[in-house]
Amino acid sequence: MTCKYITYNVVGLIVYFIVDSFVYYKADTLRYDWRHQVIYLIGDAFLKYEDVTLAADTVVYVADSQLLYAWGNPKLTVKQQKIVGHKMAYNLKTNKGVILEGRSFVEKGWFTGREIYQVAHKTLNVKWGTFTTCELNPPHYYFWAWRMKIYLDDMVFAQPVILFVDDVPVFLLPYWYFPITGKRRSGWLYPKIGRGGREGRYIKNIAYYWVISERMDATFALDYLERRGWRFSGEWRLFKRSKLTTYVTGSYINERLTGRKRWELHYSHVAKWWGCDIRGNGTWISDASYRIDYEEKTLKFLDKILVSYLAISRRTKWGYWNVVLKDKHNLQTGEYERTLPSVSYSAGSHRLGPLYWGYGFNLVHSEKKGTSTEKWTHSGNVSSPLKVLRFFVVSPNLTWRYNFVKDMPASFSYNGGVGVSTTIYGKTVFRPTIYHIMKPSVSYTERRELPRGGKSYALSLSLQNLYKMDWRGKSRTLLTVNLTSSWDFDLHELTPFKVYFSTPVLENFSLAGGATFFYKTLELKDLHYTVSVKGRIRGMSYSMTYNVTPHSRYVWGGASFNPTRKWSVRVNMRYDLVHKELIEESYTLTRDLHCWELVFSYTRYGDRWRYDFNLRIKAIPEVRVTRGLMPFLFPE
Repeated sequence: MTCKYITYNVVGLIVYFIVDSFVYYKADTLRYDWRHQVIYLIGDAFLKYEDVTLAADTVVYVADSQLLYAWGNPKLTVKQQKIVGHKMAYNLKTNKGVILEGRSFVEKGWFTGREIYQVAHKTLNVKWGTFTTCELNPPHYYFWAWRMKIYLDDMVFAQPVILFVDDVPVFLLPYWYFPITGKRRSGWLYPKIGRGGREGRYIKNIAYYWVISERMDATFALDYLERRGWRFSGEWRLFKRSKLTTYVTGSYINERLTGRKRWELHYSHVAKWWGCDIRGNGTWISDASYRIDYEEKTLKFLDKILVSYLAISRRTKWGYWNVVLKDKHNLQTGEYERTLPSVSYSAGSHRLGPLYWGYGFNLVHSEKKGTSTEKWTHSGNVSSPLKVLRFFVVSPNLTWRYNFVKDMPASFSYNGGVGVSTTIYGKTVFRPTIYHIMKPSVSYTERRELPRGGKSYALSLSLQNLYKMDWRGKSRTLLTVNLTSSWDFDLHELTPFKVYFSTPVLENFSLAGGATFFYKTLELKDLHYTVSVKGRIRGMSYSMTYNVTPHSRYVWGGASFNPTRKWSVRVNMRYDLVHKELIEESYTLTRDLHCWELVFSYTRYGDRWRYDFNLRIKAIPEVRVTRGLMPFLFPE
């Protein structure tokens, strides 16, 4: 070629060979300076080299140095990462470049920069940068920093940081970093600031989350409670998918006013090793009122019994083995019950001709109220269900048990009996057809104990009633009513009937309960039932439960609705109808502010209350402005 450059005035595609790679480019007008090996792409320019693509109004490509220059709305894409700007330069050899007035999207939001430098693979240095999760332009809020270091798919480090809301500065931090990936990352957690009825003003969860490895992490936290002092807490987790999960948490406080040193320790462990299932769970506390004073969850501080255990079990072709260590502590009475250990074996059920048989044993060493007991039990059973006259099932059975208790004579007992049951079907002659299924059964059992020769008899009767209906091609259960009774051999009469009923016919309504029916006086006593209703009316979701027992009556429920498109309200209450007292209540009001969320919540249980008001970013919920900050710093 003798000319200095060649000009193409048509849209075309040129393939240029460089070393062992291809550069693909096209434009409305293409000029090629063959002497200096410079390509000018003018008008709707596009260039692709391996996993790098560049589109702009104008692109200049220097082939020898593999440098790209672009201006006029340039858009650079490196693998999955896209950056737009005003002007940019990029080195295809080193994968380094600079973008002026750039903007890009990362996993949790958008960042901009007056100058953006790619200094390494997936590493950006940003000067005069901003970050926001709001997709609007201009955004409702953004974090501004004089300089940022962005590790794509990892973290953002920035200093100093100013939060702007509608271009108004709200607060300043000298240094801040946050993850921009869904993976776990070490870092500080945002504290919780507020006020409670027992703690007074507080700052909770001044915490650091530490990712030790892919299978291990830990959290160290500090709480400041105005009326009690500093409380330390921590947790440690070890996990391996489907193999191992271990969780340990604890807390400690030296109360400022009382001088009491109080603490709590809890662990949970699940593992599968060498064909064994290992499960453990335990809680230990310094005193009975620790949970009442410090636990925020209602169900936990109401629990008055602590149970700790470690169980190891294994199933083999010969049967099922189980070893248990157990400790039970009643916080109200202070009593302990310990099982150290309990070893049990069950051979399961096996068939031998018309017979079904089973065998098992149990070895227990227990301690209660300062006394220890060792007990060894062997047990077995044999049964042979038979069908008689096509409609009846007759089930003779025999169960035996041998007990050996330390320092006491051994005892042997057996139960022998027979049961008879059948099923009766009926249906209505009108439509829709209702089916009635009755299952009456009678069983007789005789028990003897040797060598003392004790003897007892039992005759039990039961009647199960099931009402069904075919509705729109599906079988639906309308009502179940079960009655049970037994024969009193001393009084020679039937005992009162126990009645149980339930109505699962409707998806949003349920009724279940029971009572005792005295057939001699035709009285119904000990009535208890629960009625539950849930549904949705005109955009409001609601649920209500009414519970009645012989000694109490409660009603509780909740509702959630949106009075406007941006506001949502959630209310939950529990009321004691006997003492005419509102026991528990909670209210939550939420205002959708596009990328922000304004939340007010109030909870009360008895004399325990707490309220909180915070404004938080939806995509970064750990960043929030709380109601408790101003009164905490400037008390009334």
